[in-house]
Amino acid sequence: MSINQKRAGTVEGVDNTKRAERILRMPKASGISPEKTSRQDTRYLKSEKLIQQALHQGLTNRQINMKAGDICRLATITRPTFYAHCRDSNDALRKYEVRLQANFNNRLPQARCKHDTVFTILLTFVYDKRGYFRATIPNSDFWLLNTFFDNIRPRLVSKNIGDRTYEYYVRTQIVIINDWAEFGKFAKNAIPKYVHKLMQTRLVDPSV
Repeated sequence: MSINQKRAGTVEGVDNTKRAERILRMPKASGISPEKTSRQDTRYLKSEKLIQQALHQGLTNRQINMKAGDICRLATITRPTFYAHCRDSNDALRKYEVRLQANFNNRLPQARCKHDTVFTILLTFVYDKRGYFRATIPNSDFWLLNTFFDNIRPRLVSKNIGDRTYEYYVRTQIVIINDWAEFGKFAKNAIPKYVHKLMQTRLVDPSV
C-alpha cells in the first residue's frame, strides 16, 4: 500500500482526526535467556532505526508515495523485518511523524514565552526538517503542521477562543508557511520576515 499523497489537513479545512501511534512490543517467551533477549532487542532497535533513516532519505528525495518495498530497499531489510515493525508504509510514515512531533515539542520551553519566540522555534524546526516538508507541503499535506498548531494553541490564544476561530487562524498561518516553502524555498535568512507575518495574523470569527 502506498503512502497517500494527500492526507488530513489542507488549507481549505482542518481535519482533527486522531492518529494513534502503534505500540510495538517485543514478544515475550519463556525459556529465553536475558542475553538472547538483549540481542533481539538490539536487532529490533537497529531495524527500527534503519526504517526511520530510509523514510528520511526517501522524503528528502520527495518520495511521498513510498511503498513498503521502497522502504525495505533503502533500509536494506527484508519485508518480514519491516512488517515486524509496521503494518504498512502509511504506518511507517505515521511513526516517523510522531517522532518529528516529539522532537518539536522538546524544543519548546517549559515556561510560557512570547509569540515571536514560539513562531521562531516553529519555522526553525521546519527549516531543520525541510526534507520532510519539501515532500509533504507541495502535496498539500499539512497534517503535521496542524498538529504543531494544536500543541502550541495554549501558548498562542486564550481558552475562551472557539475552535472555529482558531482553525481559521491556523489555516491562515499555514498559507503563510506554504508561501515561505514555495516562494522562499525555506530560506533560513527569511525566517524573521515570516515570523513577522505570522505575528500579524489576527484572530477572526469566520461566522461574523
